Amino acid sequence: MLRDVQIASIQTENIRVYEQERWEHHAADLVVVDECHNLTSEVPCKIIKHHLDAGAIVVGFTATPVGLGGIYNKLIIAGTNSKPIA
Repeated sequence: MLRDVQIASIQTENIRVYEQERWEHHAADLVVVDECHNLTSEVPCKIIKHHLDAGAIVVGFTATPVGLGGIYNKLIIAGTNSKPIA
């Protein structure tokens, strides 16, 4: 089955949704955030909160899970430096 996919940067979402009011947020079921440790400032948190409030599942990926407790409520460790995957 085909699904709609929206790919956008935080900067694009901010400018087009909030500053220019040209877009509305995509009605997402799943939001994937890459390098989420870099996205803890006001604008990314506002975008993530919007999607959470709308019922989306938000998954953040990072190799540096520091300071994300206020945004994400579960940490899954897929691997560590001491146990490299061959």
